[in-house]
Amino acid sequence: MNTARMTRLAASALIPGGIAAFMLLAQHASAAPRLPTVERPETADLVITKTVAPTTTLRNKGVLFFMTIRNTSPTTATTVVMTDPFPSGLILGRATVECFNTGDCNLAYVGRTLSVTVDSMTDVSQVNVRVEVTPTFPSTITNVAYVSAGGGGELNPATNVSTATLIVSDQERFLPIMLSPP
Repeated sequence: MNTARMTRLAASALIPGGIAAFMLLAQHASAAPRLPTVERPETADLVITKTVAPTTTLRNKGVLFFMTIRNTSPTTATTVVMTDPFPSGLILGRATVECFNTGDCNLAYVGRTLSVTVDSMTDVSQVNVRVEVTPTFPSTITNVAYVSAGGGGELNPATNVSTATLIVSDQERFLPIMLSPP
C-alpha cells in the first residue's frame, strides 16, 4: 500500500430534507487530515399555526379560526399552498386572507376545503387567514390545516401542519345557587 497517498469513501449521511450525501476524501501523508464539510441544501421552512376562539362554545354560536403562515428560512418559498378541510358539523361562513410581503395571494373554497395559494414567500412574509364558522351539533371538533411549497424540500415538515380543537356544547353550564331563607 502506498503510504504517500490513500483514498477512502466516507459513510453516507442523511441531510435534513432527505438528501443522502456521499463524500470521497483524499488524504496526503504530508497534509493534516481535514474534516469534510456538508452544505445544507437551499430550501424553505414553512410554519403554520392554527387557533380557534373561543375554544368552547354553544351549538349554533359562531367562532373564529385563525391561521398564520410564515417562512422561517432565508430561502424564498414558491407556490405556497395552504389547505384546510373543514370537518362536518361546521357551517362555513366568511373567510378573509391578508398577505404581507408576498407574491400574488388568493383564497378559495372548493367543497368543504378552504385553500390559500401564494406565489412566493420570503423570510419577512406572512399570511393571515380568518374563517368564521358555526358549529351545528354538540361534539369535539378537531380541525387541521396544512401548508406546502412547490419545488420540494422542507427543513422541518413537522411545522407544516397545525390543529385546533373546538368543544361544542348543547347547553350552557350553570352553577347552582343555593339561597337560604332569611
